[in-house]
Amino acid sequence: MTYLARNSFLLQQGLFVADLAYLLPEGAPSTMPIWGAGLQPAPPDGYDYDYINTDVLLNRLSVKEDGRLALPDGMSYRVLVLPEIDRMTPRGVA
Repeated sequence: MTYLARNSFLLQQGLFVADLAYLLPEGAPSTMPIWGAGLQPAPPDGYDYDYINTDVLLNRLSVKEDGRLALPDGMSYRVLVLPEIDRMTPRGVA
């Protein structure tokens, strides 16, 4: 049990590595697709992804000098994938 506890602790110290950040659509329901089903466009083989919402996009995400999208906690992404939508809330209205 000590071995498993130590491995679990060490794995929790790192950051998830993702190349793509999918922006969740605004409105209800705004939930992640289960097991990535229905992601458009589908991520290429060998690339992992994460989800971000509008609040994170507007208030926490920044662009680093190398062009990567970065969060203050150290997470970074190479590509932001925008949902196919017909409208979006203007900034500052929520």
